Amino acid sequence: MFHVFLLFPLFRPSQRGYCFGRHVPALPSTLKYADFRVLIVSSVLEGIGFRGQLVVVGWMLLEESGSPFIVGLGIGSFLAPNALVGIFGGAVTDRLDRRRVLRLTSLALSLNTLVLAAVTLHDIVIWQVILLTVIGGGLRSVVQTARQSYAYDIVGAPEALRALALLTLALRIGGLGGALATGAALSLWGAGEAYLVLALALLLSGIVVYWARSKGQAAPVNTQPVFENLREYAGELRTNATLAWLVLLTACIEVFGFSHLSAFPVLIRDELGGSGGDLGLASGASSAGGIVAVLLFSVRHEVRRQGVIFLTVTVLYGLTILLLGVSQTLLMVMLAAALVSAIASLTDVLSQILVQRAVPNEMRGRAMGTWALAIGTAPLGHLQMGALISAFGVSTALAINGCALIASGIAAAVLVARIRRL
Repeated sequence: MFHVFLLFPLFRPSQRGYCFGRHVPALPSTLKYADFRVLIVSSVLEGIGFRGQLVVVGWMLLEESGSPFIVGLGIGSFLAPNALVGIFGGAVTDRLDRRRVLRLTSLALSLNTLVLAAVTLHDIVIWQVILLTVIGGGLRSVVQTARQSYAYDIVGAPEALRALALLTLALRIGGLGGALATGAALSLWGAGEAYLVLALALLLSGIVVYWARSKGQAAPVNTQPVFENLREYAGELRTNATLAWLVLLTACIEVFGFSHLSAFPVLIRDELGGSGGDLGLASGASSAGGIVAVLLFSVRHEVRRQGVIFLTVTVLYGLTILLLGVSQTLLMVMLAAALVSAIASLTDVLSQILVQRAVPNEMRGRAMGTWALAIGTAPLGHLQMGALISAFGVSTALAINGCALIASGIAAAVLVARIRRL
């Protein structure tokens, strides 16, 4: 985590904000925006906190309960608030300065994680952990919506896809560090100490955003009350079929794809006889795969046929989950996890940009709120993954979800011509 501080000397005050030295001609075009570089650093730190929390809550609940279903419930509780907070959070970010929203919610998320550390340092009470995890998930939903919308604000529409890819890359890099650091903390100390490390990373993530100087060139100009924003957007969602289908497919990806995260602790401990450190290694490999995929994607000057690519990687996502299910050694699991994460990261980036492209500029925050609503179906996926593992075993559970994801991608490709034309 501490290598992030090496970036701070690169921020030098100027009339346009903070910049890297005197000239930045060799940087990718999106990184020439000082505020976007600030957002990148903040995102690395936020990625440490997010991925680390998935590792610690999954392992801790499995150790305390011995139940894969409880593991799915715990991980799902971190993602569930997206369904409740998503659109409202999007309406708030369309109404307020997104920098302020990022600062306040990141600091609140850090405080929530600090409380989790306090309640897990001694006797662990599962319902307390899950309740605090739900609260943290709600805060993260707003952070996520504001962060992605602000990235678009800074760079504008022509550079938005690359900006979101680089933002995802930053989150994945942070996730790699968070997974390894959390796995080490679990092996050396325990869950409470791991949460303390994550709380520090999230605190720094919120503080860094105070270096951002402007609202961004594409920030909405006309604002209106939050509930008027919601009413206006409800009408858009009813009439915009492309947006509705994108949200539905994103929900399918979340339920059948990202639910594989609940299988990791069971796969490592029960199938391979591994430890918390092994779980950290597998999660780190997963983050590394996402980093490589997004890095390769972000250096492309132009990405055409984004809708076709989105549908293709959805099918590939299902195939890689099938591969994860038949992995029988830690090395095989790490390689499969890297492939799964590589494909998953591309579905993440593409779904975000396609949802924002499907609406007028002044509704992008609410569109990302709808995207958050779609990924708020995650608890359904994690719960059904936990139930399938309990009933049939982890390999069969992954096979069922992989096939369902493949079917979703093929069905969307055949039935929804509008997505193919994006």
